[in-house]
Parts: sequence; C-alpha cells; structure tokens
Amino acid sequence: MNKAPRLARHGARALLVAVATLTVVATSGAHASHYRLPADGLVTGEEHAALKRVKVLTTLDLLRRAARVSDRESLARDSGLPLARLTTLACQADLLRIKGLGPSMVRLLQTAGIRHTRDLGATEPDGLLERLRAANSIHNIAPVLPQRAILEDWIDQAKRLDWTLEGTQ
Repeated sequence: MNKAPRLARHGARALLVAVATLTVVATSGAHASHYRLPADGLVTGEEHAALKRVKVLTTLDLLRRAARVSDRESLARDSGLPLARLTTLACQADLLRIKGLGPSMVRLLQTAGIRHTRDLGATEPDGLLERLRAANSIHNIAPVLPQRAILEDWIDQAKRLDWTLEGTQ
C-alpha cells in the first residue's frame, strides 16, 4: 500500500491552511474596522454624496485617497469638500484601523483630543479614560465607556501600526 498520494494530499491541505492563516494574520490589522459611508454618521449626507461622486465609498477608500497631503488637496478639488474636513475624516478613518473601534468611539476619542492613531499610541490608559469620561459627560456620545483593559489594547494596537497620514502630526 502506497502512502505517498495520501501524504501528498495531507501536505497540500496543510500548506493551504497555513497560507490562509498567514493571510488573515498579515491583513487583519491593516483595516480592522472599516465601514461603508456614511459610516454611522461620520459623514453628513452631503459629504457622503460628494465622496460617492469621486468613488470614495468606505472609510478604507477614504484613508487610501487622503493619506498624503497632495492626495487630500486633489480630493478636496474633486469632491468640493474642504481640505480641513477631509483631514478630519482621514484621521477618523485612521482610528478605525484599530480593531474594536467604531464610529461613535472615534468621535468620542476625537472629542477627547485624540486625533489619530499616533495620538492614541502616545497616551496612557488612565488619563485617556478620564478624558473620555469628561468629554462624554458633556457631549453624551457613547452609552458605555470602554474599560481600562480595552483602552490598553487600543493603545497597544496604535503603537504597532505603521503611520499612514502625512501632514497630520
């Protein structure tokens, strides 16, 4: 009885599983939480329409098309949206790269002074939690605040991400 064909099938199957696993691991952090626009209110109806005209349909599209200053300037010309607003939206899309962050928490983070992942990675969890509490008590953005362990995870993720936004330091 020749076991070679059975071993070859088993080896090929194992290789496919390994490649699939590596693909998931390698790509999972790159765009963990991206949304279709209007992304739960991150953009207004008018902004959504303007971005749709220039084929920016998701927050990942937005991040890709607005990462560099020159790209944001071009997108501003093509969409009719102000450059400052596109910069804010690009920063929001940057924060959405953090697994577990959604649009309402991104709005709360920005209200608390965290513009993008670089800001998030440079903060301490206890101080951030206090800033989130203060911002939320005024603006009532999130029904529940994240626990310290979740903030630690988000900060750790932010520290590991490559910097993608030019001109927003």
